[in-house]
Amino acid sequence: MIVNNLSQFYFEVKKNLKQFYQNSSFYDKKISKTKDINFDYKPSPYLLSSIVKYQKKKYKIEDFALETIWQNNLQDDEFQKLNNFFWFFSLDLKSSKKTTQSVIDNWINKNNQFNKKSWDFDITSKRIISWLSNHQLTYEDCEEDFKKNSITTFKNKQIIF
Repeated sequence: MIVNNLSQFYFEVKKNLKQFYQNSSFYDKKISKTKDINFDYKPSPYLLSSIVKYQKKKYKIEDFALETIWQNNLQDDEFQKLNNFFWFFSLDLKSSKKTTQSVIDNWINKNNQFNKKSWDFDITSKRIISWLSNHQLTYEDCEEDFKKNSITTFKNKQIIF
């Protein structure tokens, strides 16, 4: 009984310390060391078919309310759908690249600090898949600062388990 309580206390303290550390500026500084590397990824849609449902109807990114997209208080499942960026798969490739990149840039600016909910492992992995799979809109013809900012963001926010 006492051992069980001590064990439970230990894990609770460890969890709280980890959460405190990840939300601190020290954490951001500690993991912010990056190297400039190039990463080119052009996936085949057939590889993604098992995890992504493609819609026949495509939308232009200009049709969405982009000014308020990250300001909403959403339910958990809606938050996950918005933040995993799988909705990029329903975008028309003729959509504005600059607008698509600005959505990503705005997300990065809003989520620059570590937030466990935004940087959940599943959401982050889906976000990476989505951004890279839609490279025609997200990375083609973009400025170097945008590439560095987006890649650096993922490197800096590695999730510690």
